[in-house]
Amino acid sequence: MHSRMSARSAPIALVAVGALVATTVGVAPALASTPSTASPQPAVATDVPERAADKISPAVQQRFEAKRSSDFWIQFADTPDLAPAKDIADWAERGQFVYDALTSTAKESQAGVVADLEAAGVEYESYWITNAILVEDGTAKLATKVAGSREVEQVHERFSAQQIEPVERKEPTKNAPLATEWGLDAINAPDVWAQGYTGEGITVANIDSGVDVEHPALLQHYRGYLGDDGLSNDYNWFDAGGFCDGAPCDVDAHGTHVMGTMVGDDGEGNQIGVAPDADWIAANGCASCSDTDLLASGQWILAPTRADGSDPDPAQRPHIVNNSWGQVQPGLIDDFMSEEIDAWEAAGIFGAWAAGNAGEAGCQSTSSPGANLATYASGAFGPDGEIATFSSRGPGEDGETKPNIAAPGDGVRSSVPGGDYAEFSGTSMASPHLAGAVALLWSAAPALIGDIEGTQALLDSTAVDVDDDSCGGTPADNNVWGEGKLDVEALVSNAPIDGFGFLTGTVTDADGEPVAGASVLVGERSDTTDAAGAFRLGLEEGSHEVTVSAFGFLDATETVEVVEGEETTLDVALETAPTTTVTGTVTDGSGHGWPLDAQVTVQGAPSSVAAWTDPFTGEYSIELPQSATHTLVVRPAVTGYGTLTTEVAVGTEPTTADVAPEALAECTAPGYAMTGAGATEEFESGDVPEGWTVEDLEGTEQVWTFDDRFGATNQTGGEGLFAEVNSDGYGPDGTQDTTLTSPSFDMSGLEKPLLTFDQSYGALGDFADVDLSLDGGETWETVLHQTSDALGRTVVALPGAGGRSDVQVRFHYGDGAWALWWQIDNVGIGSCEPVEGGLVAGFVNDLNTGDGVDDATVTAGEASTTSSDPENPGVGSGYYSLFTPAGEQQVTYAAKDYTDGAATVTVTADAITRQDVELAAPLLSVSPGSIEREVRLGGTRSGRFTVTNEGTAPADVEVAPRSSDFEILGSTSRTGVIQGATQDVTEVSTATSGTSSRAARGTDGFGRHGTAGQAVTPAAPPSLLADGTTITHSSSQDVAPGNSVACTGGQTKWLRTFTLEDFDIQGEFAVTNVSFGVETVFSATEGTVNLYELDGDFEYANMELLGTADVSLEPQELTMVDVPVTGTASAGSTLVVEVVDEAGAWFIGSNAEPETAPSYIASDDCGTPEPTEVADLGFPDMHTVMNVTGETTVDVPWLDVQPPAFSLEPGESATVLVDLDSSRVDQPGTYTSGVVADGGTPYSEPRVDVSLTVTPPPSWGKIAGTVTGVTCDDETVPLEGAFVVIDGSEYDVTLVTGPDGGYARWMGVSNNRLSLLSSATGYPPESKNARIVKGQTVVHDFELDEYCG
Repeated sequence: MHSRMSARSAPIALVAVGALVATTVGVAPALASTPSTASPQPAVATDVPERAADKISPAVQQRFEAKRSSDFWIQFADTPDLAPAKDIADWAERGQFVYDALTSTAKESQAGVVADLEAAGVEYESYWITNAILVEDGTAKLATKVAGSREVEQVHERFSAQQIEPVERKEPTKNAPLATEWGLDAINAPDVWAQGYTGEGITVANIDSGVDVEHPALLQHYRGYLGDDGLSNDYNWFDAGGFCDGAPCDVDAHGTHVMGTMVGDDGEGNQIGVAPDADWIAANGCASCSDTDLLASGQWILAPTRADGSDPDPAQRPHIVNNSWGQVQPGLIDDFMSEEIDAWEAAGIFGAWAAGNAGEAGCQSTSSPGANLATYASGAFGPDGEIATFSSRGPGEDGETKPNIAAPGDGVRSSVPGGDYAEFSGTSMASPHLAGAVALLWSAAPALIGDIEGTQALLDSTAVDVDDDSCGGTPADNNVWGEGKLDVEALVSNAPIDGFGFLTGTVTDADGEPVAGASVLVGERSDTTDAAGAFRLGLEEGSHEVTVSAFGFLDATETVEVVEGEETTLDVALETAPTTTVTGTVTDGSGHGWPLDAQVTVQGAPSSVAAWTDPFTGEYSIELPQSATHTLVVRPAVTGYGTLTTEVAVGTEPTTADVAPEALAECTAPGYAMTGAGATEEFESGDVPEGWTVEDLEGTEQVWTFDDRFGATNQTGGEGLFAEVNSDGYGPDGTQDTTLTSPSFDMSGLEKPLLTFDQSYGALGDFADVDLSLDGGETWETVLHQTSDALGRTVVALPGAGGRSDVQVRFHYGDGAWALWWQIDNVGIGSCEPVEGGLVAGFVNDLNTGDGVDDATVTAGEASTTSSDPENPGVGSGYYSLFTPAGEQQVTYAAKDYTDGAATVTVTADAITRQDVELAAPLLSVSPGSIEREVRLGGTRSGRFTVTNEGTAPADVEVAPRSSDFEILGSTSRTGVIQGATQDVTEVSTATSGTSSRAARGTDGFGRHGTAGQAVTPAAPPSLLADGTTITHSSSQDVAPGNSVACTGGQTKWLRTFTLEDFDIQGEFAVTNVSFGVETVFSATEGTVNLYELDGDFEYANMELLGTADVSLEPQELTMVDVPVTGTASAGSTLVVEVVDEAGAWFIGSNAEPETAPSYIASDDCGTPEPTEVADLGFPDMHTVMNVTGETTVDVPWLDVQPPAFSLEPGESATVLVDLDSSRVDQPGTYTSGVVADGGTPYSEPRVDVSLTVTPPPSWGKIAGTVTGVTCDDETVPLEGAFVVIDGSEYDVTLVTGPDGGYARWMGVSNNRLSLLSSATGYPPESKNARIVKGQTVVHDFELDEYCG
């Protein structure tokens, strides 16, 4: 689906709570005054290039040269003026101002481009915080088109960031220290706690890998923690990439560690957090660190949402957000997140950043965002007080001194998932010390909340200077330490605390239960109670009037005296307001008057205060507090109606409030249509229509045309010919200013006339206006002024035209100078009026089960609709509503896998006529539900089961196995098998066959990278352990350095052929994954994997593309990459796998071990356009490591069912025979499958579980064992994903060890003698000789020693 400025989804909360959970301190930044009104300021446009091509970045252009489509960002020029936000004292108002300014600017400036994207049918996501749109898989043509919009500043490539990975992670422990953590002592945090400042009333956040919410040091500090009532994740947790199931989780441990340093304290000695009484919320934007997840998290930080992504509320934003992520390349500077940082700071959010861990690269090693002018970033020092060697040095962007400050970061103990604690080292650990310090500062000095500049200045002035001029700077501010060591005691001691005290308390109901979400207002300052009903405010010394209010309760007012430096407690018990029942009906208010399906809510009330109407009567009922006037918000669920608000005064007696929303002018509500003052003009004559006139105001004869003379075709959404001014078609020397004027229309019988038309307007410095004349053309007024792109159906109000008899409209295109175009079609004038008829509505139900049937097509005449499960919780599945003419109507009902139904309905005008229907369907069952047999390898067995149709319609049944599994005999180890060729491989003939000399072909440019070295065993990808069949020509999975060949600096294609019969694959082979070795990747780039089927000589002309997939490659060496890619090779065919490097940025992995078929290479850039054996290029020892994983169409070769197909009438049964043939398998063990009876029913297919236990022949034995590793810490651990190559006299096989390090394989003694070779990533290999002993298990364990270099 396309995205249109919508809220981003997040997981559903574990516990649904009606009240919002928030703790915000609404104190004026630097005691600034609050304006009486605040509204978003006009957007400011930056200078942008005039030509579309100049706006497209070189990286995007390069991608389009290599591929037909690509992802790209569209950056818009307009930015709102957020400066006034800093003068707003109220925390909620300040955040709302920033949010409104950003969203309104984005909506307005993106509208034209969004229309283009919708028309192109591409996937896109809009972001308001940066005023940008991400387009997925867009074409060069589309990129050029959107770049032509005046609002677009740039079209650029995607961005990638990473966690600033700790340079060291020590093993976890649960032991608590005997004292506070060294980092807390180093910044003097305990001294601040002793003064009573612990972060209370402050909310911190991080954008990281997530947080383990169950960790004992973090759980009770989570803002969404409700004690025994569980968790509320509304406004408290954002799962950016969908990595967690509802509640906060951590995919790495990085985010949990960072959060622990900010707030962690388990109350039992593990006091790890700087601000232990602060609350935390989180967004896991760096679970992936993708640009989209980071931007979405940045938006959520500014305006948190409910767990389902709805109702953004800037008032619930955090005060401080930690960011321990960024670019890892030393010294790399970019402006990603610059708009987000500006928005955060405008809203009063303090961002803490990590400077980076590239210090060993020397000076100028800090990278973005920590290196940027806009960020405040921390370097790291250790327990010895010395700067950490890994801490990145400055200068940063534009010579800025970086880092800004230094904090503890080397050997920091904090929380990790699972309730444990561990020491990590990195600037990622320093930054949360800074964030926690600001939380202590702001809790101690509320006057500083939101004052980013003042806070940074105080941090600078109180830091402990350290003299180090090795990278430039002064003793007080240098590019190693920044301003110096963080000292939170000095920070607080120098804060503006004098003259302030604190007001704290709890708001409860009359029974003592906490009231969450209550507003505590003291003058211009306010706080919102958290889940425990608690609040805390910093107030000036003196007397204050406190007003506490919450929906459903009576307001309470108290007077308190606040003493400087002291804490005053005020607990308030609110009385429940008595309620009265408000009932009413919601009906159409534009003429028909029929009931509407609608939701009724109340402004200012929790979301739980809501009611829905009965869609057949329009009636609703809701309980509201007495003695108050409430604003009802009525939101019709029916298309074509807008939301309506109405006030209702609620007294002590039941009250009625009927509401009648009107149909919108766009006229999409059912039962309404445009009633015109004349016929719709479709411009099909190819010339100026009768009664219409064209005027050339420029005198260039470049005017409106109607014959598509420039070949643009109709882009408006209409069909056939159209009217257009094609500025692009008139060329670079043309100029256009021309009008198209309608004939006169008599609108004396219309009350609110509208102009409707389809259009396609590409703005480029021109304008496209609609003008209105009420006096036959004597005077004109512009009613639509367009200077940005527009597309599709357009509705324009014609003010004052109702009741007039001489009305004209004109379409005025001007300032055209080799711009784009304006096309219009289907011009109509009229008003949205009711059409005679009524609604037929009801439920489509299942005749067998009585359940509602969704997605059924309901048709009456030319009208149709689809049944669904509507949003209204009181209406079940299968609901439909359809407008049709009044009188007797034949209504038909059709749904997949059901028999069609029909009903004759007498439809009443201006009313809802209810008609329910039941649809028949077949319903299958099987008996028995399982079949179990045992047989020696090579033997057969059989069984049978019965299929019965228990439904109400006939069934055409197909019976087939749908799944399979295998457990090898005598072992629980899950072993992956990489299957080599089982026979002599099929040779393929290349275009260069017979030409053995490289020089004979005149090719050059092929070469190797680096020097040869010891081969390394890469980590096995998960696909090698997954179900399915993996095949290879590689006898070893090792990757050797300096061995692979590529076209140096140019395109390289590495290929292998796999003839299916060589691997004993019967039938088709559906590829799911391709894994291949990687020798080296120089810099972040992309590769492509293509699947082909070969028919003839090995040439591209004989290769049919089956599937393709791209893979992103980060810098790496001697690894294995797994790429999901799909394509199906036909039975008996030769599959070709091609891996492509377009940019000359990497080398595939290879070794010199034997291979069962040649490795091939091709490169246009190096004069080898067709696949050529690598040996023929002079590199006989370059054998590509490549594996292909997939499923065979004969998924269960040992199982056959007869008959495979038959028909059953309702109540009939059939017997199915099952033949089990163990000669079709190669290993003893237990084979299981599920045989499914598919009868084309709407229900789950019944299944018979089939199990065949296969015992070994007498001459067979098993070889098995475990591969363990002895680590550098002298620990012995099982090695999952290790390779065990079994080289036999008849055939070879490569096994991949399971989670316990185990492997197992049965073989006949005829395959003796065996050679075993075990290897694993990071461990030198070990080899052994072995023999199969019939009837026995021979165990060969491997203990590999980790390479400790």
